[in-house]
Amino acid sequence: MANGKQQNQSLKIYQFKNLFTLRLKSQDIIFREIKTAAIIFLFAGFLFFDLALVPPPSFKFPSNEIVKIPEGLNLKQIENYLKEKNIIRSQFVFDLTVRVMKGETALKAGNYMFDKPYSVFEIAKRVIAGDYGIQQKKIIITEGMNINEIGELFEK
Repeated sequence: MANGKQQNQSLKIYQFKNLFTLRLKSQDIIFREIKTAAIIFLFAGFLFFDLALVPPPSFKFPSNEIVKIPEGLNLKQIENYLKEKNIIRSQFVFDLTVRVMKGETALKAGNYMFDKPYSVFEIAKRVIAGDYGIQQKKIIITEGMNINEIGELFEK
C-alpha cells in the first residue's frame, strides 16, 4: 500500500511538473508573440514617422514655386499630382493622413506656395484647410490716381 501511495504521489508530482512546464512554454510563446508585435509596431511607427512627419529631401522639393491643384480632382488624382510635382514622397501615406484627418471630401483646389519642404502631415493639413501659403496684400487705389502711381503701389 505504501508503494501505491508513493506511486500516486510521484504521478501527481510528475503531472504538476508537466503542467508547470506547459505553462512556462505557453508563457514563452506569448512573450515571443508580444515581442514580435512590438518590433512590428516600432518598425511601422518608424516608417510612418519617416514618411509622414519628416519632409522629403530638399533637392527634389520645388521650393518657392506655385503649384496649381486644378478644380475637380479627387483624392487619388491630387495624390498623383503632388507626387509628380515632388511635393510628397508617398501617395499611400498622404492618402492615409488625409483620411485620418477626415478631409477626403474637403480638399481645396488652388495655387499653393510651398516655400520649403513640408511633411506629408503639414501638406495634407494645408490642402484640407485651403492654406495656400501666398501672402495677400491689400492695395487701395484711390480715385484720381494715374497709371504711374498705381504702378508704384504694386511695386511696394
